[in-house]
Formats: sequence, C-alpha cells, structure tokens
Amino acid sequence: MAIALSPEGHLAVGQMGEISVPGDGLLSFYRPDDGELLANFPIGLSDICGLAYSPKGQLYAVDFAWHDTTQGGLFQLIRGTEDPKQASVRKIAELDKPTAMIFAADGSLYVTVIGTGEGESTAGAGKLIRFAPGL
Repeated sequence: MAIALSPEGHLAVGQMGEISVPGDGLLSFYRPDDGELLANFPIGLSDICGLAYSPKGQLYAVDFAWHDTTQGGLFQLIRGTEDPKQASVRKIAELDKPTAMIFAADGSLYVTVIGTGEGESTAGAGKLIRFAPGL
C-alpha cells in the first residue's frame, strides 16, 4: 500500500492487513535490484497507507486504521536498539483517515486526510495538514 526509499537505498513497504483485523499491518524492506525480502516487522499498525523518511532519516507512517478510524494517525517507526530485528511505534498525532504523506525540502511534513465529510459543513471534509520541520 505504501512505499518509500530508505537512506540505505532499500525499499520500505507498508503492508496493509485485512481491513477488519486490527494491528496486522507489516513493515517490510526489499532490495530494489532483485526484490529480495530483507526484513519483515509486525509493528502493530493496521492499514499503513503512507510512508516517508524525514530529513533526519527517521521513518514515519500514516495508518488509516480501517477497522476503527479513530485509531488512525501519524506514527514514528523506530528500529530496536537492542535488537535491530524489532521495531516499535510512537504516535505523533491522531488523524481523521490519513491517506498519504511527504516531506518538503524545508523539513515540513504534509499529510492528506479524508476526514468524515459528514453533513453540509466542510469542517470534516478532506484536507492537507502541515507539520512543522523537526520530525
């Protein structure tokens, strides 16, 4: 569902799980020249739909969390320091149905969200959210 190029030149792929099963998404790394799977991380997110590396080299993901969209948001994905084959997540922000993300040259992060879109008001409609540089 989501893909980004790591600072090491590997393909980072966010794999969406079954939309009715919470926490079954995977983060996988592949070698781009031959497609060999390098690592798989079950990280507890559900439906990773966007990945991006910050200018500082940190990996971030947006999780749509289809089963319960109130659980969706922006997350930092952190490689284990004791065991590099382990990964954890840190929630940065709750987001209403996030769909994509990109870092700008100045370090700002832009995330698109679908929003609820309920009623006549556009208050819950889709929008573009900017996070200040520094992630």
